[in-house]
Amino acid sequence: KSFEELLKELQKAKAFTVTALRQLNPSLIDSSPAHLALGLADGRTALLDEPALKRNKAAVSKLLSGEALKVGCNLSDTRYALELLELPFVGPVFDTMIAAYCLDPVNSKEGIEAEDWKGALLERASRALGHEALRSQMAATGVLRLFEDIETPLSEILRQMEKDGIALGIAYLRSLSREFDSDILTLKSKLDEMAGAPINVNSPKQLGELLFDKLGLPVKKKTTTGP
Repeated sequence: KSFEELLKELQKAKAFTVTALRQLNPSLIDSSPAHLALGLADGRTALLDEPALKRNKAAVSKLLSGEALKVGCNLSDTRYALELLELPFVGPVFDTMIAAYCLDPVNSKEGIEAEDWKGALLERASRALGHEALRSQMAATGVLRLFEDIETPLSEILRQMEKDGIALGIAYLRSLSREFDSDILTLKSKLDEMAGAPINVNSPKQLGELLFDKLGLPVKKKTTTGP
């Protein structure tokens, strides 16, 4: 189906997938700053380049501003790309990457192997499917509130921080640096006093002699380089 045909179903859907990726290597052939994919829960997905977006920008903007649930994988990237495309992104969201992290923080990894923009979009968009099953799993394992109340709002805050930047108190940091330097010199002086001579704390040999020979700390294990 054409995007115009799929759009009619997207406008009626209570939830749809949205994936946007910025263009890392723009060329003369494709100068779009980013690309967008919109799809239904059954996997039917439309890929939009810059010309397609220009033709349908009003309808897409309305869709992305509506009350339907926007489902995506790594919505932080999507927010960034939509900003480049000057498209809104408001309303309820569900990030499958964050859901996977809540369910299994150790093994949840996200990367894209495809090199062309269409393959990359489809790869990321396919990971946005099955959000209802993920929600059920989170409810069953007791992490749904973590996902809804902490992780999802936090992702929006972090994206805003990336966009706005953060303020640094340069004068305070310089003062803190001088304080740390002074503390390091004091500690170094105490170590030299313990060692009976200036010691290079970056030398495992000299540090070992201080700890085990002079201070008599117990040796747990010996290797070829010493205790």
